[in-house]
Amino acid sequence: MYQSICYSRIQLSQSHLFWREAGQGITIVFLHGQGQDGSQWLSVVQELSEQYHCLIVDLPGCGESDQFPGHYSIQAMTEILAEYLQALKVGRIYLVGHSVGAWIAANYALKYLERVQGLVLISPEGVQVPGLQSQQQWMRSLVQSPSFSYFWLNLVQPFASLLGQRKRVNRWLEYRRELFRSPGSCQLLYGRRWAEYQAELLNDQLPHLSRPLMILQGSEVEAIPQAQSEIYSQLAPLTQIHTVPLAGSNLPLEAPEATLEYIRDFTLGVSCSQVNSSYGSS
Repeated sequence: MYQSICYSRIQLSQSHLFWREAGQGITIVFLHGQGQDGSQWLSVVQELSEQYHCLIVDLPGCGESDQFPGHYSIQAMTEILAEYLQALKVGRIYLVGHSVGAWIAANYALKYLERVQGLVLISPEGVQVPGLQSQQQWMRSLVQSPSFSYFWLNLVQPFASLLGQRKRVNRWLEYRRELFRSPGSCQLLYGRRWAEYQAELLNDQLPHLSRPLMILQGSEVEAIPQAQSEIYSQLAPLTQIHTVPLAGSNLPLEAPEATLEYIRDFTLGVSCSQVNSSYGSS
């Protein structure tokens, strides 16, 4: 039977945060991706909340959460998450994040390792791969105001089919609209200069992420998201990586049943290994 979902707000020191909550048991915290809010996870949480205590956060500037009054950064979002979890007095948690939410989740685990049991990261952002700088600068030009890139895309859109670029142009325009519905994640990913963005990438820190980690990605993702998933799996020591067939990067919406099964199997596996480890050392 599905658990009812409660909706709550909390005033933190620098941000007014909204979240959804359901279920009891071991706590799983869900962090949404770029252009999304916590509702991205509802189809996944409906079943998982039968076994777990699920917390679904709207990141600052996204969904029902207020804009962050300070300067957006991964470190600032990490500290907001830490303050939120401290206020709720939850114990050790599992973190599940998508894209920029995965970046925040990994950064939180690196900083507060003792509070994390394991992580599931879906198409994670937050590592350097070839082409990332060019993509970040292109998207930054697309979302700024005024935007020559946006003007140019609208100008060529009627002729894009003739150039064989209709899908690509429409995808960029839709992606811009999506990001504007989630200004917090837009600021985190594309509202900052490359040097500041680059300084928060996790390539050097991931070898210290000594917690079980599962990477999920769809088989239809583009080159940069695929490369980022592979870098996470190569650098973090306790990593498994899985590909969901016939799906893109937004697995919580595109393949919720497969996503929740992977999360459930992962958490059960980690819990069993920890029990066995404790038994063996007693």
